[in-house]
Amino acid sequence: MFRFKLKQILFHSRIFPFFISQFLNSWAPWIGIMVIYFNRYLELSFTQIMLLQSIFMFSSAIFEIPTGILGDKFGRKLSVIASNVTYTLGFSFYLFKLPFVFYALGEILMGIGRAFGSGSEEALQYDTFKELKIEKYYQKFVSLQRSVILISFILSGLFATFVLDKGLSMRFLWITTPISFLFSTLVLIFFIKEPKVKLEKELVPNYKEYLKSALETLRESKVLKTMVIISFSFGTLRYLLNWSIQPLFAYFKIPVKYYTAIILTSVSLISLAVHQVLLKKKENLKYLALVKILLAVNLFFILILLLLKFFANIQLLLILGFILYRSLTQELMQIARSFWQPFIESFNRATVLSGISFLNTLIFALVNIFWGALLDLNLYWSVVLTSIVLTSFTALFAYKFRRSWK
Repeated sequence: MFRFKLKQILFHSRIFPFFISQFLNSWAPWIGIMVIYFNRYLELSFTQIMLLQSIFMFSSAIFEIPTGILGDKFGRKLSVIASNVTYTLGFSFYLFKLPFVFYALGEILMGIGRAFGSGSEEALQYDTFKELKIEKYYQKFVSLQRSVILISFILSGLFATFVLDKGLSMRFLWITTPISFLFSTLVLIFFIKEPKVKLEKELVPNYKEYLKSALETLRESKVLKTMVIISFSFGTLRYLLNWSIQPLFAYFKIPVKYYTAIILTSVSLISLAVHQVLLKKKENLKYLALVKILLAVNLFFILILLLLKFFANIQLLLILGFILYRSLTQELMQIARSFWQPFIESFNRATVLSGISFLNTLIFALVNIFWGALLDLNLYWSVVLTSIVLTSFTALFAYKFRRSWK
């Protein structure tokens, strides 16, 4: 019976376009060599790269709530389309060698694009399920959608490996992403329908009240608030490690030609396998169990980093450790986020999710300013000590509030 329902969901005319759109939006053959591309082709220093990320995060944070308001007031579909368009425009600046100020402008546009989509995309999907009266299958949909994203990553990595092996320019990898975003936008326009959300109370008409509404939702729901804090802690460490892994590979003398195969293809293949397991176990998987697994994965990667200090010639251990860390954390965190939905009402779902993203983005924006300097000061120990501090905080916080998630 469940398999029949799952098949119906997968090929439903209102659901299937979401999978197509996500596949196209996830096409990213440049991820594995991004820092190398910025440094060698665009001649940006690591400090400039992290400064650009701060600009991206700050612009995303500033526009997070207003775009959530637009999503709730004028339609989530329109908001997601605006996300694709503005992000593509900003991304396109990196196709050319330009003065730094133009890259900063591109990051502002991409930040606005991210803000447009962050809360509205989830709200559009969940409310579509609610309108179809199949919201109990939403978490399964999240898992299936993640599989589609991973397949896109795997193919992106294989494509990038082929392009680089043939001696083609890194810039060529960058060109394919705006094209995929264009097709994704066409899918959104012609095949995705805006759900009719029944408002239980009037929309609050101004920015201040919307922000207040989002914060009140977090304050009133102890469970949601603790879940968000745990997500921030895990997410911050994962974000910092993602930006540090390419220089860390270089620190341990791993050849650049393997980066794409490791960061995209290998990670995505393992993630896809993890996903298949989670699909079978999802019904019985509890939030507290997810947190425990994530903590164990963090500790495992920290142990590998410490071992490498004494056995620096075993680079394969770092590669395998990163593949497992990245694949497990990205899958488990995606599922953990889906546990938030029942604690948020439909009438302001996009606003609340945007409010949460606003706080998370602001944290990343502030961290970026210092992270580049720390890496320049001491790459290895900055990564190790930061990992230990964030993992310790998360473990203590999870232990204190473990009963509220049962």
